[in-house]
Amino acid sequence: MKTIAVLLTALLLATGCGNKESTGETASDEPEIVMMDESTSVGELPSILKEGLSNKEQDELKKQIMPILDDGLTPEQRFLNLRKDAEAGNAEAQNSLGSMYFSGEAISRDAQGKVKDKDPETAAGWFFRSAEQGHAGAQFNLGLLYFSGEGVTR
Repeated sequence: MKTIAVLLTALLLATGCGNKESTGETASDEPEIVMMDESTSVGELPSILKEGLSNKEQDELKKQIMPILDDGLTPEQRFLNLRKDAEAGNAEAQNSLGSMYFSGEAISRDAQGKVKDKDPETAAGWFFRSAEQGHAGAQFNLGLLYFSGEGVTR
């Protein structure tokens, strides 16, 4: 995660974001920044991120910031496997499942059978199970729900 933050910061600095003056003129001691008009395909790194990296380093960077699921499973099968692991007590799976319910990635229905956009109540339940096992991410997620009052009493 630190790598992504560092890369994004470098990218923002390289593209001129955060300059003190936005007059279009550059100070004499600052290098002129030229914006590149570049488009990249899916799975390809922009040239600014490739700069100075070997092919092996570029591949490692891609794995860190562009994870690809190449397990041959359908999204439904991945969800069912995750739910099975969560029901078996896997704290990481419980937290992930809670995130899916909160974001609406996992489909929930209300009492009348209508599909919900997101399900913070179910998310809170999965976060709670994971948080009880000491999963820091789930503790944080559950704390946010308590703070906002989504799915639980504020």
